[in-house]
Amino acid sequence: MPALASIVELDSRENAGLFISLFWHRISGEITVTIADSDPEAESKAFNVDPENALDAFRHPFAYAH
Repeated sequence: MPALASIVELDSRENAGLFISLFWHRISGEITVTIADSDPEAESKAFNVDPENALDAFRHPFAYAH
């Protein structure tokens, strides 16, 4: 039986050159949203959110990114 990944991508989407992903960290239980730009010179962002806000943060990441 293969080992389970410690980080699981729950969902991802692309919109206007931005790639948004939602990750669950299996060991710590943390939820992370990442925002990556298709422009390789742009800075990517990643931030943790409370599990109860995970879906909203995935849908509206800039409302949660500090």
